[in-house]
Amino acid sequence: MIKIANKAREFDKIAREVFAPAYPIIAKQILEKTQIKQGYCLDIGCGSGYLGLNIAQKSNLYVYAMDNDPQALEILKENIQQLGLGARVEALSGNVHNIPLENDRVQLIISRGSMFSWEEPISAFNEVYRVLAPNGKGYIGGGFATAEIKKQIDEEMLKRNPNWLVHQNKKIGPKQPAKWRETMLETNIPEFDIIHNPVEMWIVFEKERDLLWKRF
Repeated sequence: MIKIANKAREFDKIAREVFAPAYPIIAKQILEKTQIKQGYCLDIGCGSGYLGLNIAQKSNLYVYAMDNDPQALEILKENIQQLGLGARVEALSGNVHNIPLENDRVQLIISRGSMFSWEEPISAFNEVYRVLAPNGKGYIGGGFATAEIKKQIDEEMLKRNPNWLVHQNKKIGPKQPAKWRETMLETNIPEFDIIHNPVEMWIVFEKERDLLWKRF
């Protein structure tokens, strides 16, 4: 357990020291793109919670910050307390393949980075769609906010991991949109867009009423 706790602390340290500039901008981009600022938000694979915490700070959304690592959730709770967001952000233990929320619960579902490690992405997206409310939107993938911030992060991460750019290419590189498009076509989500450029890749979708016929 000490080793696991240290790993969670290590990820949190990197998030604070390296990735911190990206989270508020990504949160702003998500809110502007989706135009959802009230109701419930679910942040999947939240880790220490920085994206969900920024969403809460920039909107009126109540955020469920979900992760399956109990040590990461402990750090998340510390961060919630430090920011005074206890009334607006809830630490939720759960897995994307079995989200502990009822059908049609949340208006906005976000996740930065977690989808690349989902064991069964088709069933995971179906589970995400299940808890998404009608007219709710999903914004799932990965990104670095701006080219300038990505450059800063890349420079710092290359000092820590010489294979960093290879690692990122496997997530948001030029071949990834086609791969994820094939995956999405196997899900219950009838319409989706993929935002892709050298800085980011996001899968964006909406749960509208009477949409199921549109793919066929």
